[in-house]
Amino acid sequence: YDVATMEIQAKRALEYLPQSSAVTRGVAYWVLGYSYANRHIYPPALEALIKAVEISRATNDIFVNLLASTGLANVLEAENKLKQAAEIYQTLLKYEGDSPLQWFNEIHLGMARIQYGWNELERAQFHAQRSLELSHLYGEGIDRFVSSEIFLARLQFTQGKVDAAREVVSRMNQVIVQNNFLLRLQESVPLQIAILLQQGNLAAAKQVVENHPFPLCQARVLLAEKKPESVIE
Repeated sequence: YDVATMEIQAKRALEYLPQSSAVTRGVAYWVLGYSYANRHIYPPALEALIKAVEISRATNDIFVNLLASTGLANVLEAENKLKQAAEIYQTLLKYEGDSPLQWFNEIHLGMARIQYGWNELERAQFHAQRSLELSHLYGEGIDRFVSSEIFLARLQFTQGKVDAAREVVSRMNQVIVQNNFLLRLQESVPLQIAILLQQGNLAAAKQVVENHPFPLCQARVLLAEKKPESVIE
Protein backbone atom coordinates (compact mmCIF):
# COMPACT_ATOMS: atom_id res chain seq x y z
CA TYR A 1 0.00 0.00 0.00
CA ASP A 2 1.54 3.29 -1.12
CA VAL A 3 -0.20 5.35 1.53
CA ALA A 4 1.94 8.45 0.96
CA THR A 5 0.77 8.62 -2.66
CA MET A 6 -2.79 7.99 -1.50
CA GLU A 7 -2.56 11.03 0.76
CA ILE A 8 -1.26 13.24 -2.06
CA GLN A 9 -3.93 12.12 -4.52
CA ALA A 10 -6.75 12.44 -1.98
CA LYS A 11 -5.70 15.97 -1.04
CA ARG A 12 -5.45 16.89 -4.72
CA ALA A 13 -8.95 15.54 -5.34
CA LEU A 14 -10.38 17.52 -2.43
CA GLU A 15 -8.66 20.65 -3.69
CA TYR A 16 -10.12 20.45 -7.20
CA LEU A 17 -13.46 18.68 -6.75
CA PRO A 18 -16.43 21.08 -6.41
CA GLN A 19 -18.64 20.80 -3.35
CA SER A 20 -21.39 19.52 -5.63
CA SER A 21 -19.36 16.34 -6.22
CA ALA A 22 -20.26 15.13 -2.75
CA VAL A 23 -20.05 11.38 -3.42
CA THR A 24 -16.54 11.63 -4.88
CA ARG A 25 -15.43 13.96 -2.11
CA GLY A 26 -16.64 11.38 0.40
CA VAL A 27 -14.43 8.77 -1.25
CA ALA A 28 -11.47 11.16 -1.17
CA TYR A 29 -11.93 11.80 2.54
CA TRP A 30 -12.03 8.05 3.17
CA VAL A 31 -8.81 7.52 1.20
CA LEU A 32 -7.17 10.38 3.08
CA GLY A 33 -8.22 8.97 6.44
CA TYR A 34 -7.06 5.50 5.43
CA SER A 35 -3.65 6.84 4.41
CA TYR A 36 -3.18 8.55 7.79
CA ALA A 37 -4.47 5.59 9.80
CA ASN A 38 -2.07 3.16 8.14
CA ARG A 39 0.82 5.36 9.31
CA HIS A 40 -0.64 5.67 12.81
CA ILE A 41 -1.28 9.41 12.38
CA TYR A 42 -4.55 9.29 14.23
CA PRO A 43 -5.87 12.86 14.79
CA PRO A 44 -6.07 13.77 11.07
CA ALA A 45 -7.25 10.22 10.33
CA LEU A 46 -10.20 10.70 12.69
CA GLU A 47 -11.01 14.07 11.17
CA ALA A 48 -11.00 12.75 7.60
CA LEU A 49 -12.93 9.57 8.40
CA ILE A 50 -15.61 11.43 10.34
CA LYS A 51 -16.01 13.71 7.33
CA ALA A 52 -16.28 10.70 5.02
CA VAL A 53 -18.95 9.14 7.25
CA GLU A 54 -20.94 12.38 7.34
CA ILE A 55 -20.85 12.80 3.55
CA SER A 56 -21.62 9.16 2.80
CA ARG A 57 -24.65 9.25 5.09
CA ALA A 58 -25.88 12.48 3.54
CA THR A 59 -25.55 11.04 0.02
CA ASN A 60 -26.81 7.58 1.02
CA ASP A 61 -23.56 6.03 -0.21
CA ILE A 62 -23.78 2.76 1.70
CA PHE A 63 -20.49 1.29 0.53
CA VAL A 64 -18.34 4.32 1.42
CA ASN A 65 -20.17 4.61 4.72
CA LEU A 66 -19.23 0.99 5.43
CA LEU A 67 -15.56 1.61 4.57
CA ALA A 68 -15.28 4.91 6.42
CA SER A 69 -17.14 3.70 9.52
CA THR A 70 -14.89 0.64 9.69
CA GLY A 71 -11.83 2.85 9.40
CA LEU A 72 -13.19 5.12 12.12
CA ALA A 73 -13.70 2.13 14.42
CA ASN A 74 -10.16 0.94 13.63
CA VAL A 75 -8.70 4.29 14.70
CA LEU A 76 -10.80 4.46 17.87
CA GLU A 77 -9.66 0.93 18.69
CA ALA A 78 -6.02 1.92 18.14
CA GLU A 79 -6.52 4.83 20.55
CA ASN A 80 -7.92 2.35 23.11
CA LYS A 81 -11.45 3.75 22.88
CA LEU A 82 -12.75 0.22 22.77
CA LYS A 83 -16.33 0.81 23.80
CA GLN A 84 -16.86 3.39 21.05
CA ALA A 85 -15.15 1.18 18.48
CA ALA A 86 -17.21 -1.85 19.49
CA GLU A 87 -20.44 0.12 19.15
CA ILE A 88 -19.55 1.04 15.57
CA TYR A 89 -18.53 -2.52 14.67
CA GLN A 90 -21.74 -3.91 16.17
CA THR A 91 -23.86 -1.38 14.26
CA LEU A 92 -22.15 -2.32 10.99
CA LEU A 93 -22.61 -6.04 11.61
CA LYS A 94 -26.38 -5.52 11.58
CA TYR A 95 -26.03 -4.97 7.82
CA GLU A 96 -24.06 -8.15 7.15
CA GLY A 97 -27.00 -10.19 5.86
CA ASP A 98 -26.90 -13.63 4.30
CA SER A 99 -24.54 -12.63 1.46
CA PRO A 100 -22.09 -10.24 3.08
CA LEU A 101 -19.43 -8.24 1.31
CA GLN A 102 -15.89 -9.39 1.90
CA TRP A 103 -15.22 -6.14 3.77
CA PHE A 104 -17.14 -7.54 6.75
CA ASN A 105 -14.01 -9.61 7.31
CA GLU A 106 -12.35 -6.49 8.74
CA ILE A 107 -15.35 -5.69 10.94
CA HIS A 108 -15.42 -9.17 12.45
CA LEU A 109 -11.67 -9.03 13.02
CA GLY A 110 -12.04 -5.72 14.81
CA MET A 111 -14.68 -7.20 17.08
CA ALA A 112 -12.42 -10.22 17.69
CA ARG A 113 -9.57 -7.96 18.82
CA ILE A 114 -11.82 -6.08 21.21
CA GLN A 115 -13.36 -9.24 22.66
CA TYR A 116 -9.84 -10.61 23.11
CA GLY A 117 -8.85 -7.47 24.99
CA TRP A 118 -11.88 -7.92 27.23
CA ASN A 119 -10.91 -11.59 27.80
CA GLU A 120 -14.08 -12.81 26.13
CA LEU A 121 -12.20 -15.51 24.25
CA GLU A 122 -15.18 -17.51 23.02
CA ARG A 123 -16.67 -14.48 21.32
CA ALA A 124 -13.25 -13.51 19.99
CA GLN A 125 -12.93 -17.00 18.49
CA PHE A 126 -16.32 -16.69 16.80
CA HIS A 127 -15.57 -13.33 15.19
CA ALA A 128 -12.03 -14.33 14.17
CA GLN A 129 -13.27 -17.51 12.50
CA ARG A 130 -15.98 -15.56 10.67
CA SER A 131 -13.35 -13.04 9.62
CA LEU A 132 -11.22 -15.82 8.14
CA GLU A 133 -14.19 -17.24 6.21
CA LEU A 134 -15.02 -13.86 4.70
CA SER A 135 -11.39 -13.04 3.91
CA HIS A 136 -11.35 -15.75 1.23
CA LEU A 137 -14.00 -13.83 -0.72
CA TYR A 138 -11.24 -11.44 -1.77
CA GLY A 139 -9.63 -14.09 -3.94
CA GLU A 140 -5.94 -14.75 -4.54
CA GLY A 141 -3.36 -12.03 -4.10
CA ILE A 142 -5.15 -10.22 -1.26
CA ASP A 143 -3.58 -10.49 2.19
CA ARG A 144 -6.66 -10.17 4.42
CA PHE A 145 -6.68 -13.85 5.36
CA VAL A 146 -3.20 -13.53 6.85
CA SER A 147 -4.42 -11.19 9.60
CA SER A 148 -7.25 -13.55 10.48
CA GLU A 149 -4.95 -16.58 10.58
CA ILE A 150 -2.45 -14.80 12.80
CA PHE A 151 -5.15 -13.65 15.18
CA LEU A 152 -6.50 -17.18 15.48
CA ALA A 153 -2.94 -18.31 16.21
CA ARG A 154 -2.74 -15.70 18.97
CA LEU A 155 -5.88 -17.18 20.50
CA GLN A 156 -4.29 -20.63 20.37
CA PHE A 157 -1.19 -19.28 22.07
CA THR A 158 -3.29 -17.65 24.81
CA GLN A 159 -5.08 -20.97 25.34
CA GLY A 160 -1.75 -22.77 25.78
CA LYS A 161 -1.72 -24.38 22.32
CA VAL A 162 1.80 -23.16 21.67
CA ASP A 163 2.83 -25.74 19.07
CA ALA A 164 -0.31 -25.14 17.01
CA ALA A 165 0.24 -21.37 17.16
CA ARG A 166 3.87 -21.78 16.13
CA GLU A 167 2.87 -23.86 13.10
CA VAL A 168 0.40 -21.22 11.92
CA VAL A 169 2.89 -18.38 12.37
CA SER A 170 5.58 -20.29 10.49
CA ARG A 171 3.17 -20.99 7.63
CA MET A 172 1.96 -17.38 7.51
CA ASN A 173 5.51 -16.03 7.49
CA GLN A 174 6.18 -18.14 4.40
CA VAL A 175 3.01 -16.80 2.77
CA ILE A 176 4.01 -13.24 3.65
CA VAL A 177 7.44 -13.55 2.06
CA GLN A 178 6.31 -15.51 -0.99
CA ASN A 179 3.51 -13.04 -1.78
CA ASN A 180 5.27 -9.84 -0.69
CA PHE A 181 2.65 -9.20 2.02
CA LEU A 182 5.39 -7.51 4.06
CA LEU A 183 3.01 -5.17 5.89
CA ARG A 184 1.66 -8.23 7.73
CA LEU A 185 5.03 -8.88 9.37
CA GLN A 186 4.04 -6.31 11.99
CA GLU A 187 1.34 -8.79 13.03
CA SER A 188 3.23 -12.08 12.72
CA VAL A 189 6.57 -11.08 14.24
CA PRO A 190 5.29 -10.02 17.70
CA LEU A 191 3.50 -13.36 18.07
CA GLN A 192 6.54 -15.22 16.79
CA ILE A 193 8.69 -13.48 19.43
CA ALA A 194 6.19 -14.29 22.19
CA ILE A 195 6.20 -17.97 21.18
CA LEU A 196 10.00 -18.19 21.04
CA LEU A 197 10.38 -16.54 24.44
CA GLN A 198 7.69 -18.80 25.91
CA GLN A 199 9.74 -21.77 24.70
CA GLY A 200 12.95 -20.30 26.11
CA ASN A 201 14.53 -19.84 22.70
CA LEU A 202 16.11 -16.45 23.31
CA ALA A 203 18.77 -16.86 20.62
CA ALA A 204 16.13 -17.39 17.92
CA ALA A 205 14.10 -14.44 19.21
CA LYS A 206 17.18 -12.21 18.98
CA GLN A 207 17.74 -13.32 15.40
CA VAL A 208 14.15 -12.48 14.48
CA VAL A 209 14.35 -8.94 15.88
CA GLU A 210 17.64 -8.39 14.11
CA ASN A 211 15.86 -9.14 10.85
CA HIS A 212 12.66 -7.31 11.80
CA PRO A 213 13.52 -4.57 14.34
CA PHE A 214 10.04 -3.61 15.53
CA PRO A 215 10.53 -1.53 18.71
CA LEU A 216 8.13 -3.45 20.96
CA CYS A 217 9.63 -6.76 19.87
CA GLN A 218 13.12 -5.45 20.57
CA ALA A 219 11.95 -4.35 24.01
CA ARG A 220 10.55 -7.79 24.81
CA VAL A 221 13.82 -9.46 23.85
CA LEU A 222 15.89 -6.98 25.86
CA LEU A 223 13.73 -7.62 28.90
CA ALA A 224 14.16 -11.34 28.40
CA GLU A 225 17.92 -10.74 28.32
CA LYS A 226 17.52 -8.84 31.62
CA LYS A 227 18.70 -5.58 30.04
CA PRO A 228 15.98 -3.14 31.15
CA GLU A 229 18.36 -0.19 30.90
CA SER A 230 18.62 -0.80 27.14
CA VAL A 231 14.83 -0.68 26.83
CA ILE A 232 14.79 2.77 28.43
CA GLU A 233 17.44 3.99 26.03
